[in-house]
Amino acid sequence: MEGSVKCDANYTPLTPLSFLERAALVYGARTAVVFGEKEYSWRDMRERTRELESALFGPPAVLDAAVVARPDEHWGETPCAFVTLKDGASATEADIIEFCRTRLPRYMAPKTVVFAELPKTSTGKTQKYLLREKARAMGSLPPKLSTSKL
Repeated sequence: MEGSVKCDANYTPLTPLSFLERAALVYGARTAVVFGEKEYSWRDMRERTRELESALFGPPAVLDAAVVARPDEHWGETPCAFVTLKDGASATEADIIEFCRTRLPRYMAPKTVVFAELPKTSTGKTQKYLLREKARAMGSLPPKLSTSKL
């Protein structure tokens, strides 16, 4: 395009989740999705990630948590939780997923939980772009043979 700055930021493809994050900033309260008679704004769609992250802080063993999208062969993308446990605490992937399923709709629960130290900036903010890269590097989740647990 004439007059545009040629840099990596202008050529970065958007995933569905990153598209929602950017659209929420630009469009705010405009309608994004309609399910039946209920309309959801772009802000509502972004709030779902925050809702899942706040549920991840529920278990007493969790010190820090963040959620990003992971490729999935069946759904396109599914939630992937990165969790840091408190010193001396223990939890399994199944414990975290089950905890989220009891507090959130089943589809919002993470399909993958990774136990790791979250990358932070010098000001303490989580660097989600690094987590997105890790989730993509993990590859796509294979399709399940049975979807009866959805």
